[in-house]
Amino acid sequence: LAGANHPTFDGDDGILTAEEAETLDLTKVDLVVLSACETGLGEVAGGEGVLGLQRAFQVAGARTVVASMWKVDDEETRKFMTRFYENMWGPERMKMLKAFREAQLWMMKEGPRTRDIRLGDPKAIEHKSALPFYWGAFVLSGDWR
Repeated sequence: LAGANHPTFDGDDGILTAEEAETLDLTKVDLVVLSACETGLGEVAGGEGVLGLQRAFQVAGARTVVASMWKVDDEETRKFMTRFYENMWGPERMKMLKAFREAQLWMMKEGPRTRDIRLGDPKAIEHKSALPFYWGAFVLSGDWR
């Protein structure tokens, strides 16, 4: 989480593993957001399903986990997560699933408008946020009500 580049002498390497996350008491936590790249992936264990960070936080008691299934763009992730949080905690106070879905729709339909000049095509998509690649990586799991 922090300090991975500067380990302490107390044995803490600054890297939170799934094994360590499982030991946390998160029974009063409604939402954990793992917005880094590929946080929803893990190793398949026969009969156990996928073992990884997402599952570890749920085992620790977190009610809902948001994780990504592939490498995500920092700026587009910031836009998506900002909209998601504003939907939940702003004036409208949407429920979690509705807030998440609205953030996806906003990215797709109304997100920040910037022409992707790298394509060099005048018919290029008006804003790259519309592409599911930039917002579709994120999944809600657990009790999202």
